[in-house]
Amino acid sequence: MGIGLSEVSTPATDPGEVLTLVGLGGFLVGGPVIHFAHGNSDRGLGSLGLRTALPLALGSLLYYMNDSCGHGDFICEEGAAVAGGLLGMLAASTIDAAWLGYEEVPIETPGVKNIGVSLGRDHAALVAGGTF
Repeated sequence: MGIGLSEVSTPATDPGEVLTLVGLGGFLVGGPVIHFAHGNSDRGLGSLGLRTALPLALGSLLYYMNDSCGHGDFICEEGAAVAGGLLGMLAASTIDAAWLGYEEVPIETPGVKNIGVSLGRDHAALVAGGTF
């Protein structure tokens, strides 16, 4: 944890690091910004929570549950944490799109109004109809 914090606190100079940080930032706030822009602040907060908690939870879970690594094998343990984090990102995006990313849009049917006049030798009729 301390290594990750020290890496994040130093300015990123490598283009790969910059792209990684931009990509992670886009993942973290991209969905919530769209929810907020549509006026759905509760869904935006839910999306932000999902996109933060699921990658951290699954990354931590796989890190601590990985028994195939030797004790203290940091590279193997870090790989399990990254895999769990990526699975958490995929799960968060899927849940966001499936359950939070919808909007009920009322369907308006335009009223059809018809007015007609029928005149004949022995009758006159005024007809009105439509859907309202």
